[in-house]
Amino acid sequence: MVWFRENWYEEVLRQLRAGLSKCHVVAFHHRAAVAGATVTPHTLNFIKKVVSTFGIGVGMKSVTSSVSGAFSSAASESLARRAQATMQDPVFHKMKTHFTADFDFTQPNAMKLQNLIQKLRKWVKILEAKTKVLPKFLSNFSLKTAEVELPGEFLLPKHTHYHVRIARFMPRVDIVQKHNTSTRRLYIRGHNGKIYPYLVINDTGLGDARREERVLQLLRMLNHYLGKQKETSRRFLHFTVPRVVSVSPQMRLIEDNPSSLSLLDIYRTECANRGVEFDAPVWRYYERLAAVQARGSQASHQVLRDILREVQATMVPKGMVREWAAATFPAPTDYWTFRKMLTLQLALASFAEYVLYLTRLNPDMMYVHQDSGLLNVAYFKFDIQSILRTILRDEMVTGYRKRLEDKSGNPTAGTSSENKSADIDNETIVNMVNKSVTMIMNRLNSLALFDGPDSKAATLVTAASSHDNLCRVDPAWHPWL
Repeated sequence: MVWFRENWYEEVLRQLRAGLSKCHVVAFHHRAAVAGATVTPHTLNFIKKVVSTFGIGVGMKSVTSSVSGAFSSAASESLARRAQATMQDPVFHKMKTHFTADFDFTQPNAMKLQNLIQKLRKWVKILEAKTKVLPKFLSNFSLKTAEVELPGEFLLPKHTHYHVRIARFMPRVDIVQKHNTSTRRLYIRGHNGKIYPYLVINDTGLGDARREERVLQLLRMLNHYLGKQKETSRRFLHFTVPRVVSVSPQMRLIEDNPSSLSLLDIYRTECANRGVEFDAPVWRYYERLAAVQARGSQASHQVLRDILREVQATMVPKGMVREWAAATFPAPTDYWTFRKMLTLQLALASFAEYVLYLTRLNPDMMYVHQDSGLLNVAYFKFDIQSILRTILRDEMVTGYRKRLEDKSGNPTAGTSSENKSADIDNETIVNMVNKSVTMIMNRLNSLALFDGPDSKAATLVTAASSHDNLCRVDPAWHPWL
């Protein structure tokens, strides 16, 4: 598993992308004073930590400590050798020197938020250029060694006779950019002769990963009922749910389609073809706001509309995705088949997001399968700010206990899960779940009601595509798409 771990530049790249996303959120929150926005203490501490651990983060430190122990494994020794080679690499030391100099917050205007965003963009591009393909033999495992099912086979309700078992691992491991990080793609040959690609992802936020798996479990249950209904089955309405299996607390296997790419990847590719930086519209948005605020006035709704219109006229045309699809599928039959399937999948994903109170659909979350038109959503989670989180029993119990502790100031008694569950009476649990179900049913009923030829769904679609609403959205969401 050593070759599935992140290199030093991949780890730093993932951290910088996370920092850039945080800065975009802060910038949109302080859009009323763009020029005066400064780096928040939380973001400052995050960047300083990245600078201090540049290339020698927690992973390599833990390796060093494990190797010094009496029970060091061969994998730990290999990681230690790689860490030592990194420390001796002159390119690493040169980049670390430049990185430290760029993020020196004692320099003038270094605390300006827009300056920090520019530096983060610069280093993300530098580290992205270091990504490459790494072929490597994985194992001599075969079906004769042991009969092991494919990862995620038991997630689907079917007889064990139809489970696909691992015949061998293919002698190739690719490094790909997916899920906002550098991941390894391995290929597994099943005993049926088919090749199954999987992504090996190093997760830092285990809680978020667990929340995503719960949503995927719910979508699999909904697929069972969608397949049983005649009207949904004949329209091929079903959620595309990849298999996700935890290998360790920090590593997961995710079923992959090599032909899939995110909506953000499509956007970046089309921007590159037009000679436009993909994040230039975001930068232009804040430039216009800063120019208006420099004149002593605040940006009105008309100014926001003008910014959106300017971006769509000079940088990102309205039909960018349509133009990409037309170039990718030149045959009319392929184009219309892809368009129909993608429309169904996008409508179903948007329906689930609205009705089930899920997190916002960002362009980097939506992965389009070019070979079929299917659409799967990565990191789809229940919105923790909504009451829907109470449907999940352990989160409900934990949240309830946390509120009790906040009121009393003392931890509640009991540490085991049995004691935690016993602290909450059944009536409280029933009321919380009923409240969540009522909220979901209210949204479902509102979509099912028709006022003449119009429905609530048509109203929501019109509002979502209205320029009056799109111009007020966070530019990091790329509303011009």
